[in-house]
Amino acid sequence: MFSVLPYASGLISTLINYLTGKDQVFQLLSTFELPKESLELIVNLLLDDFTKGLSADEQERSESPVKMLLTYVRAIPDGTEHGEFLALDLGGTNFRVLLISLNRGEVTMESDIYPLDQALMTSDGKTLFGYIAGCISLFVKKNKIKDRSLPLGFTFSFPNTSVDVVALVNDTTGTMMSCALSNPNVSAALILGTGSNACYMESLDNIPKWDGDQGHPQEVIVNTEWGAFGDNGSWNHLRTEFDEKVDSESLNPGMQLFEKMISGMYLGELVRLVCLNLIEKKLLFNGKAGKFTTKNSFPTKFVSEVESLDRYKINEVLNEMRVIASERDVDILQRVCAVVSVRAARLAAAGVVAIAKKTQNYKTTIAVDGSLFKKHPQFKRYMEETLKELLPEGEITLMLSEDGSGKGAALIAAVASKY
Repeated sequence: MFSVLPYASGLISTLINYLTGKDQVFQLLSTFELPKESLELIVNLLLDDFTKGLSADEQERSESPVKMLLTYVRAIPDGTEHGEFLALDLGGTNFRVLLISLNRGEVTMESDIYPLDQALMTSDGKTLFGYIAGCISLFVKKNKIKDRSLPLGFTFSFPNTSVDVVALVNDTTGTMMSCALSNPNVSAALILGTGSNACYMESLDNIPKWDGDQGHPQEVIVNTEWGAFGDNGSWNHLRTEFDEKVDSESLNPGMQLFEKMISGMYLGELVRLVCLNLIEKKLLFNGKAGKFTTKNSFPTKFVSEVESLDRYKINEVLNEMRVIASERDVDILQRVCAVVSVRAARLAAAGVVAIAKKTQNYKTTIAVDGSLFKKHPQFKRYMEETLKELLPEGEITLMLSEDGSGKGAALIAAVASKY
């Protein structure tokens, strides 16, 4: 007589394996969860590092991996700036020179892009800056401003070029200035791109190490360099085995640990490592790894595409990674991308809350720039939800900045020229 018991037993075994596998996946992904209590710890530890980083005591400053660099930029634009200003934007593959005209809040720009090859970028300083000076010379001749002395937003001086370098610029400060021109409520800025950093406006009364002019304005933009937060091991227990692997295989092990958990350079690699772990346990893609065995083969743009929930884009990612996926595999991949993205956004939001608490400003606008924030379809929402969770009474708006590195540099020059 035919028995259904072996068949039923096989189904039950398959179901048990499926459910057990599901539990294993959830257990692994749960290591990325950051409950409110953990985020509040991050906020308090970051606040402590902010205070130490601003201390006049050298020993106390050395205890903080967050260096709290003083930009000496004392004000944001108020709309009264006028005139013409030069700005320089030195990137990894090109160099941009901009002529920016300001007229009571209205901005017009002319710019040219000059290529930077690898030989130039790795040459000695004299060769590189000689090339940069030559580009500026070409630009001022083309725009017929050769015989005029214009303020320049940059950090270097060049011989035989009629410019006056008036401000120290980084992309975070430029982002803040760019948004502040149209929104005077901006009090801080955040970079969420390949790397991560934040700056904010701080009262001189709260900066014991301040060594500059004590006159007005009585505040200055502080560049936190928060990417190094945690380099002293203060919250190692919140890092996963995958964070440790990303760090150990990076170019700077033991450094920039906060940045390695929230920036675009590393999120894709975190996702790849989690997926590879699941593949090796035969919990994903039927144990077939495709390109997941190759370091950095899953860039953060793939994370954004999976998080878009667009099945066409997801299929393109799967094809690129050379794996065949079931519906369950797609669901797991989406969950992996989501937990890594959510954790990054929650950490970034905790950093924003720390700045809000440091300045006691809970109704403010934060300027944000960077490819991760711009291109990840869910990142802003994840951050906003976390801000409400940590500061239910707050009204913090995240404002996308446009061209902080270019327009922002010129605005810094414009503001610096007023004081």
